Amino acid sequence: MTDLNMKTVPVIREAGHGEETGYLFSFGAYGDTHVAVIGGSLEDGLESCLDWLDDNAPGLLHTITAEDYANAARELGLDWPSEDEEVIGKVTQEAECDMTMVGHTTLENGNCIPSWEWHARELDASELATLMRRFCQNCESEIATEKECILCGECHTGLVNDVTHDLLIERGPVQPEPSAEEIAERDDVDNADDPDATDVRLQVRTWRGNDWAIRTGDSSYDQDHRGFWGAGRISPYDRDHCIGETALDLVNQALEHAATSEES
Repeated sequence: MTDLNMKTVPVIREAGHGEETGYLFSFGAYGDTHVAVIGGSLEDGLESCLDWLDDNAPGLLHTITAEDYANAARELGLDWPSEDEEVIGKVTQEAECDMTMVGHTTLENGNCIPSWEWHARELDASELATLMRRFCQNCESEIATEKECILCGECHTGLVNDVTHDLLIERGPVQPEPSAEEIAERDDVDNADDPDATDVRLQVRTWRGNDWAIRTGDSSYDQDHRGFWGAGRISPYDRDHCIGETALDLVNQALEHAATSEES
């Protein structure tokens, strides 16, 4: 199990159960079907895994049938069916011996798994951290592709749109480009620079919700240096699509800053 890749092993995140604990479950006669579960108790994790097996590895599930209970009663020399609680208990114990029964729900492909065909261990802190990076830090959905980082595609697009909205406010109404004569009159300014442009910075304190802000002007006046940053410039002459490109660049810079910080 030590050579398992936590970046690719199937993973289940127990909603609302935190991320401080987790388990790696192994199933099958050779223990070669693995599922990681983040959060919750061992019992909750097993229930989630059995649901996962029902959808993804149904052959690992078994079914205890009415015939099995009848055979168990016959072996015990007891009348069956019975309304006697003691008899029911003995027959049930015999029929379900060495089986882990599914009691939390009804599965399509079985109602138990042999107890010797599953085991679990706790995940260590580094494994949990690797698994957590596979989930969007905003909506907690699993990130679909390796190209996505920290945010899923939907949340990434939403943040870019929100940042674009604020940058458009900072830009104000788009201004007509200055004429060549107006540019030539600015003898004290390098023509490669736009003297009317404004420095803008995106500060993301946390990725959840809307805990981010746009900073403008001289960065030396920034009082709050927490979180992750992206920097750029906007001009009153920028068209809307240019503002959108700047917003995308700011968000991607902040995401790269966060990814680099996590790896260091």
